[in-house]
Amino acid sequence: MNALYKSQVLTDLSKKHPDICCELIEMFEGKEHLCEQWLSLPKRPLQYRSPIDQLKIDAESVRDMLERMKTGDFS
Repeated sequence: MNALYKSQVLTDLSKKHPDICCELIEMFEGKEHLCEQWLSLPKRPLQYRSPIDQLKIDAESVRDMLERMKTGDFS
């Protein structure tokens, strides 16, 4: 992925987890500030870790959460 982002967080994410970065950009319609906000706030499904912190431990759980959001599964 060779996209240029204003956000350093998204630039770094695009290098380490390009699939997650693309999914976020699509989900938040290109609004980088919303992507950053989503990445930085703790989430209950991630045991109250922020997605950016959870990516260091288990990227698959972040992918799963994004997929559930995309399909409307908020259980």
